Amino acid sequence: MNNILETCLNELKVMTTTDAYKEAIHLLYLYIDNIFKNKNYEKYRKIRIANEKFHQKVWRFEPCRLLLELCGFEQDNEFLTLSVNGDISEVHSILLKEAMELKILEPKIQPLLSDKTLTIRTKDSGIFKSEIKPDLTLLSYLVEMGYANNVAAQGLIATKNTGVQPAMDWIELHSELKINKPMQHKEHINKTSLTSCSSEGVQPYQDVMSSRYTKSLDEKHKFQEKQRLEMIKRSKLEKEEEIRVKHNLMMNIESEKKEKRIKFEEEKRLRHFGEAKQQDTEQTHTSKSGSTDNINLRIKLPNTIVIDWETNRFTSLNALYEYVSANTKICVHDFKVVIPYPHKVLENSHEINLEQEGLYPNGIVVVQMIAKIGATTDHNKTI
Repeated sequence: MNNILETCLNELKVMTTTDAYKEAIHLLYLYIDNIFKNKNYEKYRKIRIANEKFHQKVWRFEPCRLLLELCGFEQDNEFLTLSVNGDISEVHSILLKEAMELKILEPKIQPLLSDKTLTIRTKDSGIFKSEIKPDLTLLSYLVEMGYANNVAAQGLIATKNTGVQPAMDWIELHSELKINKPMQHKEHINKTSLTSCSSEGVQPYQDVMSSRYTKSLDEKHKFQEKQRLEMIKRSKLEKEEEIRVKHNLMMNIESEKKEKRIKFEEEKRLRHFGEAKQQDTEQTHTSKSGSTDNINLRIKLPNTIVIDWETNRFTSLNALYEYVSANTKICVHDFKVVIPYPHKVLENSHEINLEQEGLYPNGIVVVQMIAKIGATTDHNKTI
């Protein structure tokens, strides 16, 4: 399992720049670490795919999606949910090790909050004072996940720094917060306007804003999902093209290997016959026979038996055919005698002798049945 996860990270490193790789590892670690610390609670086992930062830095990369699937995450509409049997301990260790090597775990916080008492207004509790300050580490995690500093701080203070996931849930429930504006201090709040505003007047306005926000979010999700599907389609097409190219390359390699093998076998055959002929020549020179008119002829019969025939160099080809016929019990009309190299068929003739055919002082001939050298039959008739 570790090898597969490390392979995913290596592929991610190859297909991205150094900065993009660091950002993806950092954000992946933040999510996995949060789930790992709260894995016994079901609501903490979800990741919202539509989160712009998560989608841009993690989800759009195929190795990241594969890594999350291997950990046991399953896509459920707009969320990734860790299955009950999912085990993220291994990926948590690997991501922690990688993040430590890349030195990307230092908190990155912009000092937007002062030491003054913060006044927060929520939908249910109205206006209250809080002396609680947001935990800097949790705040850095939320900022890295794409939340604005002021919104992340409000979520942490409202949930009393109990964790990243409770803060995220609180922010989702209070979508009417003006997330693009910094959190204001107590002295900048107009107490008179807030206390004079009745709940009947504020509630319709909040409902309208919530409806608009939900509609905008739905459109954003659809657009992001469309982009993701297009990226998956392009990735599949690229993989198919890569497989086709590899297949063609393998076919070319196999064809070249086959040609080289055939050429090697042909050279080996020629070399064998050359060595045999040279060996016969050496045996002839060392032969005890003192006659210079004798020929040492090696005859290979159709049944793979080899016989050696010592005869006079003026022996006719007809005598050779008769000798073969006597040793094989085959009619002289049913076979041909050929010289293998260079290939030449010896005709059954009384006028031509072995020396004239280049078989002196020694040589090799092969006896072949007529059917094996090109003859075909049709309904017991020779063509």
